[in-house]
Amino acid sequence: MPRFTIEGDPIRMAYGFDKRSGVFLSVYDKRLKYNSDASREVNKVTEAIGVKDGGGSYFDLHTGRHGFGLKVDDKTMATYLQRFGVPPSNIALLPLKLSGSYWDKIKTHEERDTPYCALCHKVSTAKKCSKCQVVSYCSRECQVQDWPFHKIFCGIQSIPSRQPVADHSVQALLLPKDKNTPLLVCLPLRNKYDDLGGFSWLDVSDFIPGVKGCARSDRTQGCVDDQASCAFHLLFKDDFSVDGTSEENICITHIFGQKELSFGDMPWRNNVLLAKSDKRQDPSYESLQKADIPKAVDFLIKYSIFTL
Repeated sequence: MPRFTIEGDPIRMAYGFDKRSGVFLSVYDKRLKYNSDASREVNKVTEAIGVKDGGGSYFDLHTGRHGFGLKVDDKTMATYLQRFGVPPSNIALLPLKLSGSYWDKIKTHEERDTPYCALCHKVSTAKKCSKCQVVSYCSRECQVQDWPFHKIFCGIQSIPSRQPVADHSVQALLLPKDKNTPLLVCLPLRNKYDDLGGFSWLDVSDFIPGVKGCARSDRTQGCVDDQASCAFHLLFKDDFSVDGTSEENICITHIFGQKELSFGDMPWRNNVLLAKSDKRQDPSYESLQKADIPKAVDFLIKYSIFTL
């Protein structure tokens, strides 16, 4: 379940999503802290503003059936997330049903191009990672703290396809079942023609045997980003949960941990691929670049959490 924190003084906040609370926002303000030395009247104000379980020091909202504080609709939640400084790019990670016109109000053209710190999600004015030139940080401290995770994708390597390329190929991200590190791989792009015309398909047989499952970021509930100009495809062995032979995906477990990212109640198994295309019904596949990796991995995270 995604959970973000913003540490500040006097305000500290957390927001995210879980199956019980839905999307939640919890704001802690030191100035509202219950104080035994304060008068009874002062502490009454503190208790009235916050919730009893928080000792009067929390402001809590949630969209699910259960949770602290007030239950609100998706639009109200998005408004308060914005008021407390949550970047639009992070609001987009949460399963909120918002119309395109409402997004235009909270996400201006300038905000779409604003870099945010990969760790604390504040607006970043510092330089990008000097090695990959993809992610940004607001400070040296955030960069150092995020390095154990970022280094997995920062120096990612490419490997060629083992099959002869009949037509042409595109690049995709492989999360291998037997290695800790992801790889960029070359997938042959095949063309098939019939009486109705032709279409292209990715040949993933090098990496995924048997029955294949596929999910698209622009067709999966809880994962759709109306602002995105492309779609990401999650490709996996569809029957790995019942075939009894597929091995646990070491790469996903190494990066995210077994409990944090899983396929339903079990860890991901066998190889997993992330590919890129346009948003047409019969997609035209494109090579996934290093700059696409953060958004592609976000789709894997949201698919694992929101749809399984």
